[in-house]
Amino acid sequence: QIIVDAADDAKVEIVLKNASITNDTSAAIYVKNAKKTFITLADGTKNSLSTTGTFEADGDTNVDGVIFSKEDLIIKGTGSLTVNSAEGHGIVGKDDLVITGGTISVTVGKKGIAGKDSIRVNGGEITVDAQDDGFHSGNDDDATKGWTYISGGQITIESKDDGIHADSELRIAGGEISVTQSNEGLESQVINIIDGTINIVSSDDGLNASSGSSGNTNQKQDPMAGDDSCVLNISGGTLTIDAGGDGVDSNGSLNVSAGSVYVSGPTDNGNAALDSGTSSTITGGTVIAAGSSGMAENFGSDSTQGSMLVSTENGSGTITLTDSDGKVLASFTPTKSYSCAVISTPDIALGGT
Repeated sequence: QIIVDAADDAKVEIVLKNASITNDTSAAIYVKNAKKTFITLADGTKNSLSTTGTFEADGDTNVDGVIFSKEDLIIKGTGSLTVNSAEGHGIVGKDDLVITGGTISVTVGKKGIAGKDSIRVNGGEITVDAQDDGFHSGNDDDATKGWTYISGGQITIESKDDGIHADSELRIAGGEISVTQSNEGLESQVINIIDGTINIVSSDDGLNASSGSSGNTNQKQDPMAGDDSCVLNISGGTLTIDAGGDGVDSNGSLNVSAGSVYVSGPTDNGNAALDSGTSSTITGGTVIAAGSSGMAENFGSDSTQGSMLVSTENGSGTITLTDSDGKVLASFTPTKSYSCAVISTPDIALGGT
């Protein structure tokens, strides 16, 4: 085990150079105290960190990750790192957790990558196989924290719960994200998608803007009640979603202003390809969201871009929108059958055909 227990103002760097560290009952790397700790993955090296058994607490500290830091943690470099634990989490930061590079593979029995205050990723190739959330940021003590910001890198997640969960805000401004298995793909109180390529497979909702307050008394009395604190904004990027539940769901507002969104939504009538609690607005971008018709929802009247809700019987195969001259305006092939589709593009003209 490597333990960092330095002065409050100390900046510590650990360089892993073909390192292999295995611990039976605690973290392979444990940061107790320091201002900031850097873990550098040396170029061309392969590194491995593992915890083989059940984690034991360190006094009042519940050490439960293969890498466990009570302070700011930055992982960087160009080498590779594998993190394994059948009983615990992978990489845990109790302050801010930053990943800027490296080829990182995490296979764990709980959460893959967890940050209490925040998680920030702007580089690297990250693969997570987790029995809980793939990425998780949450802070019960400060509602302004517990956020995740992704601006680069390649991320692949297979999870038994949420692919990426943030208590307060999830902001994606770049990178490539592929959630190949999840209960809910991306979940946060506020979701802002600005750019990037995002592919999601989920057994429940693909995108879900929801908060802890969604479980309040009013919400329990009326499961359909809206929550104004929940916001889902899509202003860029390309999203492809295969959802067993709602494809794109906000317990509050849903706003699309740019980008491309393609949804293979639910086949049962208890969910919808698009679902909003208070309002649903489109002012730009391309959306084709196919799914069941039982709770189908189109964008609302505040939208400045045309949209249509098209019904069909036993729909399958490619959905193609053309203008009166036969020009293809939008096209998408859902991965399952559908009975209706919401279609919106900037080329839809009032009075057009």
